[in-house]
Amino acid sequence: MPAPSWEEAAERILAAPGVTVLVGDVDTGKTSFLRYLCGAAVGQPAAVAAVDADVGQSSIGPPATVGLAFWAPGSAVAPVPWPAREMCFVGSVTPVGHLLPLLVGTARLVGRARELGAAHVVVDTTGLVRGDVGRILKQAKLDLIRPRHVVLIDPDADLDETVAPAAADPATRVHRMASAPERRRRAETSRSENRARLFDTYFRFSRECRLAADSLFFTMGRREALRPNLLVGLADRANRTLALARVLRAAGGELVLHTPLTAPLAEQVRGIQLSRMTLPEYAPTQVR
Repeated sequence: MPAPSWEEAAERILAAPGVTVLVGDVDTGKTSFLRYLCGAAVGQPAAVAAVDADVGQSSIGPPATVGLAFWAPGSAVAPVPWPAREMCFVGSVTPVGHLLPLLVGTARLVGRARELGAAHVVVDTTGLVRGDVGRILKQAKLDLIRPRHVVLIDPDADLDETVAPAAADPATRVHRMASAPERRRRAETSRSENRARLFDTYFRFSRECRLAADSLFFTMGRREALRPNLLVGLADRANRTLALARVLRAAGGELVLHTPLTAPLAEQVRGIQLSRMTLPEYAPTQVR
């Protein structure tokens, strides 16, 4: 049976509202179909949300995060990247070694999209689908989310085996599609340059923020890991990510950061989500 067109697949998915997870290899057109499906969904009388779990090539918010975008009925869906209504810091641009924060962040934002009243929630995922790690990641994500629809792009025997547990659920429908017609494989240097642009855009209008380190909790690592240029997440009392920040210095019980978080929201910061990433080449050096 030939793979359905994007229009046919979108029609079938939108006829049964719920969560849709996109699964496919690198550069198969997952993000292109994400925008197409969200654009088609906003034409219906219901809210639409997208959750971007591709931490390396983000289309919602900065890299190293899971991002949530939300549209009211009748809204226009602009080209990606989209601003993040909410985000969860993962602390890396690769899932390898960071499966737990990626899974928790994805499940948390899918749940948040449902709380906001989204009838359609579309989840983009990384291109890590091969090997044991890729299989474990995708199977765990599908098990946590329990989607109504799974879209397999350019499926083969490996991908079919990966989604077999989800496909066995009679409440889940699997749609098999060909890759995007304009598909092109990007070099790793192009991916790195794209991440640099996204980080630069995110930090462009940053300011200096001073926090009392002794009054904060630390997650995803120990406080001793703080060092200049470290990328961190700023969390509220519920450990929800408010914004990202770059450490300028940490001394004498004071933590000085470079962040786009506004002063009123900075008063809500109660914790620091740590990583091993340093960003001297991404964030502008001028503090505003």
